[in-house]
Amino acid sequence: HAYYADKILDITRNINVVPIVWQDVWDEKVQLPPDTIIQVWKDTSDSSAFDGWASYLNQAANEGYNVILSSPWYINYISYGKYNTDTSVMNLEFFKYYEIEPLRQFTGSEEAKKRILGGEACLWAEFVDGTNLLPRFWPKASAVAERLWSAASVNNSEDAQFRLDVHRCRLLRRGIPAQPILTGYCGNYELGMPESMINDPAFNYETSTTINSTTISTQSSTTSYLSNSAPSIIVSISANLIIIMGITLTAFSF
Repeated sequence: HAYYADKILDITRNINVVPIVWQDVWDEKVQLPPDTIIQVWKDTSDSSAFDGWASYLNQAANEGYNVILSSPWYINYISYGKYNTDTSVMNLEFFKYYEIEPLRQFTGSEEAKKRILGGEACLWAEFVDGTNLLPRFWPKASAVAERLWSAASVNNSEDAQFRLDVHRCRLLRRGIPAQPILTGYCGNYELGMPESMINDPAFNYETSTTINSTTISTQSSTTSYLSNSAPSIIVSISANLIIIMGITLTAFSF
């Protein structure tokens, strides 16, 4: 694996692009270009052999690399709503995604902190295809997006659940089969029901002048830990993965 990664990195050097590598490449001591972005995905909740994700985040940033955090945001895992009290990563629900603060456990310098570019929600596709892709993605990805685009003080998951529940109805209105956040009901916008409330401003973006804060967008504003200077060309060494890059509506499949 290290040999393969080294060859790919040679290619990126020759064509002058910025590479993103999974942290495995960094773990294996492959010689990385100084501008390499390391994507941290490991955590003790995945395996007792791993450290907590914060330790990897701290180490990579303090070594001078730019870093993207993915460890807490693998949205392919299935859970049973808010009733599930299991703390395993296999049972994360939106409010646990929402409450993650990437810089809360950061122990590096202010200069190193600037190298944490943000986070990325990932969906591994071993057990995902066209029949369950969108419900698995939405609206959990919206929770990650609001967390990353918001100030650290915006962290009340009890409030967020109602915004995301309304946003889920908006997604249904647009024909996107987003799974439920709460046990509520989206009225005529439930999947498969007629669009008889098309002029209702609460659900109709075409007539509404206010965009709810949970809307996924490519807005230019940033938080204290999300950079708006992402590389224009990205090379990622991975397989069988669907990603929201930079928390936009763009999905990349490698």
